[in-house]
Formats: sequence, structure tokens, C-alpha cells
Amino acid sequence: MEERILYWDRDRLFGFEKVDRKNVEGFIEALRKNRELPIVYVGMIGRDYLLLPPDGGHHRALSHYLENRPLRIGVLKQNEIMPGTSSICFSLIDSIRSTREIFDIRRTELSLK
Repeated sequence: MEERILYWDRDRLFGFEKVDRKNVEGFIEALRKNRELPIVYVGMIGRDYLLLPPDGGHHRALSHYLENRPLRIGVLKQNEIMPGTSSICFSLIDSIRSTREIFDIRRTELSLK
């Protein structure tokens, strides 16, 4: 895994789960108190990033976007195992793309329940 910083003005992050507004607001509050949130794991689709299950990180990612703050991401290579699981990154990406609608996380109207 390679740790990187995602910048909203030059990087694109895709997700697949709708998020709960109250959870996002809780993360925003934590960010405003300068708390560092856990890293968000992603895979690559070309030059873009895709949030990975089971953690997903959708709430954390959206809260960082809404607060215009860079997001710490852990980029997994195709053959790497997702931390805390036995799932291989490449298999997760294929599964998500074939079974779920993915969207740019910056399109908040698609992201919020």
C-alpha cells in the first residue's frame, strides 16, 4: 500500500454507497476540531481512485470534500490484500464495477441519503 494525499482540485474519487447526512456532519465536526481521521483505502481505475469495501470511507471522504480538505488515502495495488479482510484489491474493483453504480464523490446529491 502506498499512502498518498488526494487533492479535490486535481484528483477524482469514485464511490458506490450513499451516505448518511448525520454521519457526515459528525466527521465534519471532528475535522473542524482538527482531529485526524483514519486513512481511506482506495484502488485505481485508470488515473482515478475508487473507494474500497468493507470500510469504504464514503462518510470520511465526503466530509473532507465538503470541508475542502485533502484526504489521506492508502492506494492498494491490484494484487494487494485489503487490510482487515482476505479480499484482493483487483477482485474488489471488478466486483464493485459489475454490481454497483459508481459516481464521483464530489456529486454530493448522489452521495447523500
